Parts: sequence; structure tokens; C-alpha cells
Amino acid sequence: MCRYRAVYASPVAGRDVTPDVARDANIACVTAVIRKATVADVDLVVSSRLDFLRAVRSTEILDGEAQLAAKTRSFVRAEFEAERLHTWIAEQPGEFLGIVSLLLWSRPPRPGDLRVADGYIINMYVRPDRQRQGIGGLLLAECLQNGRELGVARFVLHSTDEGRHLYESIGFRPTQNWMTLATPAAEQPTAVGW
Repeated sequence: MCRYRAVYASPVAGRDVTPDVARDANIACVTAVIRKATVADVDLVVSSRLDFLRAVRSTEILDGEAQLAAKTRSFVRAEFEAERLHTWIAEQPGEFLGIVSLLLWSRPPRPGDLRVADGYIINMYVRPDRQRQGIGGLLLAECLQNGRELGVARFVLHSTDEGRHLYESIGFRPTQNWMTLATPAAEQPTAVGW
């Protein structure tokens, strides 16, 4: 039987991913270094997000790509520094494999649950030539484990069709309680404020 191992780069010691967690997350027998990203990884996080968007939208992001990259870089840096964005990178020696991020959302405590954060899983991305090898499952298991340690009460995400099976296999379920209202880009404020 394969032993599943997520090996951390500093500052955290290596941590085993148990066979039960690996099975629940559909992790194949794969060895990868899973490390927590730092501010030094901002450019990798940004380029991975752009790759993710290209893959999901099945097109190149040509119009405004430089502006999108600059805004994303600013967002990632600010959220890293505020400790609201936590990102994990999967690697093998000299090779980027995939990435996942967890954005912490503040929420008020509830009766019976005094935790004050939900976690929004974003930018789950594995390079196309490394998909279906268990890397996404390793990243997701690491994200969920660390999110629980950060006090996350509930995890939410937007699933692609390709990722839906992985998420459902570990217990994610669609909900009918959430509603969204998008604001057209032209109406978005240019400055933060009310």
C-alpha cells in the first residue's frame, strides 16, 4: 500500500496525510512537496490564477490581461499581508504541479458555533499534464486540514465540472440557500468605500 505524504518546506515540519483522508479525497499514490506560499510567491500565485482562468474559460485572456495581472498581484499581496489568504503549492524538484488558496471571510459567531471565519477555496489548479494523478486531492486535503486549524467553520467554493467529483467525494454539497447578484464591471467603484 502506498503511503501518502505531504512534505512541507519550512517553517512547518512534514505531515502525513493518512490513508483515510487520502481515500476520501481520491488521492492517488503520488509524492509531492506541499508547501505554504509566502509573499515571495506572489508572481507564481498570479500566473497560476491567470492559467486557471484561461483553462476554465477555454480562451486566452487578452483584453486587459496586464491590468488583471496587476490588480490580482495587488490583491494577493494585500491579502497575504493581512493573513486572510493562505495558499499551498504542490511541487516536485524543479517542477510546479498545482496550487490552491483559502480566503478567510469574517462572519459573526452563531448559536452553538462561536467560530468567526468561513473559508472560500479559490484557484484550485493543477497543470493540465499533471491532472488525474492525485495532486488536486493532496492540495485539497492540505487546504481543509489547515483551514480547520485556522478555525474555519464552513468551506465554500465554486466548482468547475471537472472538479465537482473530487469535491462531492469528500462531502461538499450544492446549496440552494445562497443567491448572487453581479454588478456590471462599468458600475464597480474605483475606490474602496461606501
